[in-house]
Amino acid sequence: MNMSKSITIDPETQKIVDQVLNSPVGCCVASRYIDRGASALVFEALKGEEKVALKVFDPVFMEKHGRDIEKDRINRQLTLKGKHHENLISILDGGQCDKTGFDFIIMPFLEAPSLDKDLENIPRNQIRTIISQIASAARFLEELELVHRDIKPSNIVIMPGADRGILLDLGVVRPLGVGEITDTTDTKVFVGTTRYSPPEFLIREEEDTVEGWRAVTFYQLGAVLHDLLTCHPIFCDKKVPYSRLVKAVLLEDPIFDGPGGPPDLIRLARTCLLKDPAKRLKLVTWDSFSDAPQSKLTTSELRERIQRARSAKLTQKSAEATPTATSRLAAKNKKQLALFLKQSCINDHDIFSPSEERHLSDNDFLLSFTASSRHGLDQKLHLFYRVQLIETNPYLFEISFAAAVGRVKKHDLLEIEVPLRTIHRGAYDSAAENSALNAAYSAFTIAMEESLLPEEPSAERSTLCWLDAESSYE
Repeated sequence: MNMSKSITIDPETQKIVDQVLNSPVGCCVASRYIDRGASALVFEALKGEEKVALKVFDPVFMEKHGRDIEKDRINRQLTLKGKHHENLISILDGGQCDKTGFDFIIMPFLEAPSLDKDLENIPRNQIRTIISQIASAARFLEELELVHRDIKPSNIVIMPGADRGILLDLGVVRPLGVGEITDTTDTKVFVGTTRYSPPEFLIREEEDTVEGWRAVTFYQLGAVLHDLLTCHPIFCDKKVPYSRLVKAVLLEDPIFDGPGGPPDLIRLARTCLLKDPAKRLKLVTWDSFSDAPQSKLTTSELRERIQRARSAKLTQKSAEATPTATSRLAAKNKKQLALFLKQSCINDHDIFSPSEERHLSDNDFLLSFTASSRHGLDQKLHLFYRVQLIETNPYLFEISFAAAVGRVKKHDLLEIEVPLRTIHRGAYDSAAENSALNAAYSAFTIAMEESLLPEEPSAERSTLCWLDAESSYE
């Protein structure tokens, strides 16, 4: 357990610290308080004459989040007692103390910095070794039918000499293929770290299979490798507001700047960080994290990599045509919004002329209203809408809008730079739909009023003229 950090103690924590320091917990005698996380406090302790890390779980936290659920998490960690991997933190002992009543876990005491605090000190020639070791620890868990779920630099310590990394924090480890054991309601809860999680895990659409969780693990290993190569956290410039970070994870490719490293490692990191888990699995295997550079791979190993890349290349068009986990939820709400608007406009046919609906992408659609003298519309009116998922816990969406009059060719629609403005940010509900409908009424009003004004000499009806429709979002 990494012991390099100390923090100010709040009153509730102090009560637990006093109890633990004044009474043995299990077979341990605590000598020093180190730190606390969300669910537990960590102490330096002695088990006999062996220095160990004692993790004591906060009973208030356990009651608040469901004692049975938290006990299950502790017991899952205890299943690893006696199972050893040199790059995975060992579980030495644990249980519930008869005397104090505290639940606890005992681990080795590791006097070493966590990787997030030591990125700039990692020699370039040790990066391959470290990522290979952490991947080996994750593979060891998979062979035990477990998945870590929260691999990140702060959960890795680098031992002196920078030649050995150890994966820590087994608090959210889970068995494979047993349903969502951490959920207490019908809604799946995100258990992990946003910055280091793949899109499908962030919005909880990962496949609950060995392969599905392996895809999550590969992404997290790729994110750690990114940090090792660049010496800074992935998406570090997208921290505030939180919605920017979510959007980056879902839609943006990370930047590889900084010191860098061997080209094959940069390529491996970029491949692990592919948004599509199916494509990720086609191109990455456990052997991809071998400690041997590509130049030392055998002909057989290189042939296998060529075949995987060829297979991914041949199916790329099909994969791109299939909505990913990141786009399905927004696409579903986009279609629902388009249907709502279409039907609302038909119902109010005294105001709106007949319209045509076009879906431009997973996020974008267009409603085009025909010119109609009966409706006072001299030119075609086009309403552009975009629906994007911006946050996952809870699910929040942003709806953007723009309006224009004029003519546009179908094949030019994807090339147009649309001056979108936000009209709703929040849950997708009736308020979101009403904001979108109100924008349509506003655009129709402006289009009619502008048609009463003298036409500007330079105006061309063959091009689009953007309307400054007012937004109801503040």
